[in-house]
Order: sequence, then structure tokens, then C-alpha cells
Amino acid sequence: MWPSGYAYNLTYRNITFVNFDRSDMFAWSNCAHCNFPETKNNGAKTNYMRKITYVNSDSRVYWSTPRKGVWQDEDGTGLGGAAGQYAVAKDQTAFLEGVCSDAGVEWGSSKTWFCPSGMRVARLAVYGMKPFSPFYLDALKITRIVDTSQRCRLGNCSCGSNSSEPSCIFSAYDTVDYRGYDWEEPKNGWAVPLTSGHRYKLSWPEDPDFTEMTVEVSYLMPGDHLYLEFSYMTTPDHFGVFLNGLRIGDPSNATWPLASKESGAAYMNVKDRTLTLLMSGTNHKYPAITDNVRVVRFECPEVDGVEVCPVPERPQPGETEDSVRRWSNASMWQELGHDGVPSFPNSKDNTVKIPVEWTVLMDRSFVEVLNLEVYGRLIFDESLSSTTLRVHTLQIWGGEVVAGNETHPFASELRIEFWGFPWSTPVQLGSWIDAGTNVLAVLGRLELYGQERSVRWTRLRETSAAGSVWLYPENYGSLDWAVGDELVVSSTTADQFEAEKVRIAAMSDTDERVLISGQFQHKHFGSAAAEKVNEKALDVRAEVGLISNSIEIAGDASIVNKYGFGCHVLVTSYDVYVGNAILHNVRIANCGQRNTNRFALNFLEPSAINISSIFGCTITDSLTSGLSIRGTSGLNVSGSVIFNSTGSNVEIVDSSSVSFQGNLALLVDRISSQPGREVYEGLCNFNLCKWDRKRNRRIQSLIVHNCCCDGGEHNLL
Repeated sequence: MWPSGYAYNLTYRNITFVNFDRSDMFAWSNCAHCNFPETKNNGAKTNYMRKITYVNSDSRVYWSTPRKGVWQDEDGTGLGGAAGQYAVAKDQTAFLEGVCSDAGVEWGSSKTWFCPSGMRVARLAVYGMKPFSPFYLDALKITRIVDTSQRCRLGNCSCGSNSSEPSCIFSAYDTVDYRGYDWEEPKNGWAVPLTSGHRYKLSWPEDPDFTEMTVEVSYLMPGDHLYLEFSYMTTPDHFGVFLNGLRIGDPSNATWPLASKESGAAYMNVKDRTLTLLMSGTNHKYPAITDNVRVVRFECPEVDGVEVCPVPERPQPGETEDSVRRWSNASMWQELGHDGVPSFPNSKDNTVKIPVEWTVLMDRSFVEVLNLEVYGRLIFDESLSSTTLRVHTLQIWGGEVVAGNETHPFASELRIEFWGFPWSTPVQLGSWIDAGTNVLAVLGRLELYGQERSVRWTRLRETSAAGSVWLYPENYGSLDWAVGDELVVSSTTADQFEAEKVRIAAMSDTDERVLISGQFQHKHFGSAAAEKVNEKALDVRAEVGLISNSIEIAGDASIVNKYGFGCHVLVTSYDVYVGNAILHNVRIANCGQRNTNRFALNFLEPSAINISSIFGCTITDSLTSGLSIRGTSGLNVSGSVIFNSTGSNVEIVDSSSVSFQGNLALLVDRISSQPGREVYEGLCNFNLCKWDRKRNRRIQSLIVHNCCCDGGEHNLL
């Protein structure tokens, strides 16, 4: 009997199986076609059997893929045991050992559990995780808590990896495969059978924090219950719980939920950083009932059901100090309650604040903290050969972060690197600005002046063939490019992905050519001959752009590669704070956060009196649009290179008097609604006419002059 892909909760009665005695022929299968897309009958859903007869039939079951199926024998004839006994696939259910027993030989002892009739087998589904990317494709690890100590017999204990009293004993554990977008119920989640009356610990690799999660349990009846324990990394203000769409009481910090309570009752152990959720059959009338519990994380208190995050108080400016304080001065930090010079992982240094009256010189070559808030002024020491600042968030609240100035660019190298995770503590800017974490939040003034370069981009004067190691840039004598600099070379075919990123190995002044490390994979046309379109000459030579800069804002490469989670430079205004950014010869790399509106460089309704400008900058390898301009007036972008963004290199919404001059944009990748699944949208380099439907406005007074676009389905959209 093969229940179809959409069949479950079915009862099979009065069936006689004859001569099912071969290794390739079985009386039962939980699902013949479970690996078909949109199949529902899998992942711990139960079917039933009654009045079953076997004649010369020793091959009883084949657990198809995925193999987490369940059969219940209502009268004892199907499994050969007590009425109500269950047969459960052993695949991904090792935690049932000690509760269920090995099946008889006909059902394959290595493949099947027999679970007793007095212990109901329930179906657990977990899905709807937000943020999505930290959980995508990860297996869910489940273990049963079997501690019999007095502490855990009373129920009020936690057994998570964060537990300060790790007295708990666990069963064997197993990992439950992720169910991708081809599956249903759940889609993009996990499903598994559990036995009622027990406590289970559920975890994922890295145990990322969720902001929202849905937990479903089916088949529980009055008297049945499950306790599900989840760990979290950072402590929220509180969790909210919704049972079947209705808000119920929030998890208690003091009282363990009794098993007789309804599903959704929960206990939040702040000390151990665990959340234990009760799922029960209280008030259920039928086994097929499913309770849906949605858990929502709140970082701030709620007022009348709306999360309200307080605006940081604007410090009252005292008398500005004439002297400059040094970051390495331990005594000045002790004035603010730190043990000394702030550093990770000292918990007292999780948030470091520079007061409004201070000017602090970062005189160390390497600084790592979680959150740095600047109300005063932060400057950098250019006598050092290089400086690296590693943070989860850098927040400029009415203050200034400055390196160099217009007449004196910063003389050494500066790298601001963001190493926050999707579940790290976010920056709160009210209900509509999604700042998140891994953010450089500019609500003051950011001025970064890198070392000037004579030529940001040019064209080839000769063709570089595939396999060649030489590059022939135009105007060679004007170049100040150097060994180690990175370049991007555009495609000269219809395939934009033939654009290449290379590094300079040597400069050959005698024949005015550049030696690259490695060799070109594709041909890059550089002939002086020009195509003609409507009798006008069209230069189709490859462009080559310099993307190296002495100042760099970047996401940590390992986090970007694993989670699609780079940095987010946000220039905006909020309450009494207004933001401006002057970026000259700065590189922004590995930024943007996949499937969000947290763009690599994002001007989002900044100061009305805008003094921001972008000159000689490079924005590369963005997981979103490279440059987003929204609700902005009077912004000038010139002499810059934007390479390898997602969706568009530049997008502009609801803005006016924006000027683009002498920029190069090339290579745009597709947006994916889910990683690995394409959305077939038009790609563009300069998305200059994007209409803001919410406000029914378009951009005005836009100037695009002497810019070059290469690659993408549309260069202007």
C-alpha cells in the first residue's frame, strides 16, 4: 500500500497481503513518491491500519525518502503487537532509543522502531525562521532530555549548551534534514516524529538567534504534552507567543508551564538563555488537530502592542576639550566603567561610547569590540602603517568619524571590518528603518579621505587574448597603479560574466603594459576600431577599473560566504539626528545583506541640508544593490567604480538633483528570493527611473554624464 503524495490520516482496513516475501516487494510504504516536488505525505504524518492479514508475507515495509513516516496499528493485526502500537522509521530518530524498541524482523529491526501504544507519537514541524539565511540548509539537531535528578524531576531546569548547571543527561541525538522549497508542510523547515510526555532540546549549528519561528505539533490529545527547549545567543527584552494566530501570555521568567496548560505556554530562563515551549493536547477533541505556535522576539518593550525602542538621549554638549584623548589610555576608559582599554570579549566592553565632549585618537593598529557608539569625535592615527577596526556595529550619533581631509588625505591604510552575525544585537531606529546589525549607521558625520589616484578607470588600447598575462591600458603614462592593486576588466561579449577581477604583478614602463597575476580566462577587446550606430562612433573596447583604495569598509569574508551577510553603510536621519557622509577614495567591499533592503551603501532620507558626496570610490561584490539612493537631494557621485552587485549596481528612488559623472558600473548578478532559486527579473547597472509606488513620485533633475555601463540586461532602467 502506497499512500499518495497528498494522503495522510488515512485508515487501511480489511486487507490481506499474499506472497510479499521478496526483497524488492513490500506490503507497506510510507510514501511511494515522497521525493516528488510539493509532496505533503512525509515528515512524521501518520496513517492507520486495522484488520490486516499477512499470508506468506515477510517483507512488510519500505520507508521511502524522506523516511520519517509513521504507521499506527489500531487493533494489533498490522504490527503483531498491542493495539495502538506505532511503527516509526528509524531514519533521523535516534533520540527515540530507550522509549521505542527495535521492530520485528519482518519490519526490519535496523529500519523501524515499535513505539508503545500508551505513548502517543506526535508530529513536530519547525519552519518560518526569520532571519532566513542563518538557518538555510542547516540540519536541526534533536536530543531527548532524560535527566532523573531532583532538579529536573521538578521540571524547572534548563539543559541547553548555555546552561550554568549542566546536570542534564541526554539521549542519543540525531540530525533532521532541512526541507527545501520543493517540499510542503513545511516548506523551508524541518519535520520529525516525537513521543509525547518527554522533553527535547532542539538546536542548530552556531545556534543563531531567530526573530520569528513557527512550531507546529499534531496528534496530541488531552493528557499528552511535549516540552521543546531552544537556546538563544543574545537576550531579548521578551518573547511574544501566538497560538493559532492569537497572542497569548508571554513566556514567564519565573514559572515552569504545567503540562495541563494549552500549547504556547513557555518558560524563559534568562540566566541559561533558553526558551522552553509547551505543546499540549489540552482542549483537543480529535488526534488530527494541529496547534500552530508562532514565537516572536522583541528587542524592546511594547506599548499598546507596538514595540517601542527608545531613542538614545542626545548627550548635552559640555565644553569641548582642547586635548585629544588616546584610545590606548586605560585610565580614561575606567572613568566610563570599563576595566581598561576596551576589547572583545570582555562583557563590560560590549558597547563602547565616545562622549560628546571627547575627541579620541585611535592609536592602536588593531581594535576589536562589538558595538562602538560615537557621540563625540573619533579620528585615526596616520603615523601607523595600518589600522584595523573590527566591530558588529559602528554608530555615529551626532558625532564625527574622520580620517584625513580634502587637502590632506589619510596617509596610511585604514580598514573598518564588520564581523556581526545575522542574529547579533541589531541597531534600533524606530519602526520603519531596518538598520539591523553589521551596520555603519551614520546619524552624524562620516568623513573618509583615502589616498588620491590619478586614473580610476580607462580603456584598453590593445586586445588581451584569453590565456594572456598582459593588459594594455590607455594613457599608461598617467597611471599611478602599483604592484598589488586590484583591477576589474569588463566583458566585450554578450556575456557580462566574462568580466574579470585581476591583481597587478608588475608594471612594464618600457612597453607600457601591465603584468597580471595568473592569466585571463576570456578575451577582452581593445582595438582602436569603433563600431558605428546611427552613423555615430561607439567605442566597444573593454574598460579597466582600479578598485583598490587605501581606506576600506568591508564585511568579514567568512561570514559573507557562509550567511550572505555583509556590512551595511546607512546614511540616514532619525529623531534629532541627521546623517552626512563624505567618502573620497574609499572601497566598500563584501557588503549588503542578501534578500534584504540593507544595501552596501545606502542613502536613506539623510540630512535635508545634504553635504554628502562620493568621489573616487569603489563598491565591489555586493549581495544587494551596490549603491541605493532614496529620499535624497543634492548628491554627487563621480569618478567611481561599482562592480559585481546583485539586482542593480545603482538604484535611485524618490530623489532629486542627483548627479553622476565619470563613473563605471559593470557586472550585475540576479536577485534570489531564496538562495539557489532564481527570480527572473531584469538586471541593470543604473536603475535610475525606479518608481516609488507608495509615494507616487519619481526622481527629478537627474544628471548622468560621461558614465560607462557594461553588462546587465539593461544599463539604464
